[in-house]
Amino acid sequence: MPLIYNFFLILFISIVASITIKTKKDKNCYLIICFLILLYVHSMVDIKTMFDLQAYKAAFEETFYLPWIKCLSWGNVSFKIEPGYLLFYKAVSLISHNFQIFLWVNSIILLSLYFLLIKKYSNAAFISVLFLLVGPYNQSLFVLRQHLAAVVLLASYPFIRDRKQLKFLLTVFVAFSIHQSALVFIPVYYLYNLNKRNLKIAILASGVLLYFGFQSIIIWGADMTVGNSVYVESEGSGLNFKPALIGMSWLITYLFVLKKHVFDEGLNRYLFILLSLSVILLIAGIGFTPSGRLSIYFTSCHFLLMPVIWGYLRKNVFIRLLLIFLFLTIGFYVSFVGNSWMYIEDLKLVPIL
Repeated sequence: MPLIYNFFLILFISIVASITIKTKKDKNCYLIICFLILLYVHSMVDIKTMFDLQAYKAAFEETFYLPWIKCLSWGNVSFKIEPGYLLFYKAVSLISHNFQIFLWVNSIILLSLYFLLIKKYSNAAFISVLFLLVGPYNQSLFVLRQHLAAVVLLASYPFIRDRKQLKFLLTVFVAFSIHQSALVFIPVYYLYNLNKRNLKIAILASGVLLYFGFQSIIIWGADMTVGNSVYVESEGSGLNFKPALIGMSWLITYLFVLKKHVFDEGLNRYLFILLSLSVILLIAGIGFTPSGRLSIYFTSCHFLLMPVIWGYLRKNVFIRLLLIFLFLTIGFYVSFVGNSWMYIEDLKLVPIL
């Protein structure tokens, strides 16, 4: 229930903000208020009521007396965690052995990156915040490493746009040290830097390759990395049929509204590539668990995508509002009613007193 109350509180604030925001100062004030509300909920989760967090807490406690050098390799804690995240654990443990403090630090980094992206690249902050809430926010409460890696990669956009390959690869390395699956993001840089014709060919070729060889590629990748076979072997959570339909709806809408402008240099092209790759992954991986997890790196961009669509529909207010309503409703259903809700429906917050 706290998450539903959280959503409707932010919805109310956002509706008011959409009417009253006139200046940059107003926008910043709105973002600060939303950031603090979302940060509180994200950081004050009672770990006993949240899927996966108890395992994260146990691993955190194992690092208290783990030598720094052993944090640089896998297998030194019972819960397989990448070296970058182990180092993160170790650094926070120097401040406090309280796992709730770790959640605060993790949440501050995660949400700061999201809100910096909104502040810098969104032309409709209130839309971005709402789609962040019905997008990655809920799952990031317990899928700590992968969502942190995903937002780190999303924030690499200026390095991709400005063709700063070394900085991009360093960002990927940081994300990889948090979650190994982050390597799936590497093609984004090279796709972005293709011309329009070659980009079309590359995306089509990627679709064909993944459609016919996806499972073999992922199984090979799981064998080459540490601790990822569990995603390949798990059952019952990888159908991805509905997410694929939703992803196609986003892509078709984006293409219909922006038309040839999806290839424009900058955010338009970046988001088109992320959206295309998410759809390819989800379609190629229907019936196969890992594709849903890998698509996190690409579907997390919806909070920046909708404001772009909003901006191109300035002359058609009805269509603008209709699309916002439809996709927000779909997002709300997925986050608060669909299968993912089973992981967080029992969530409670730690009492202040």
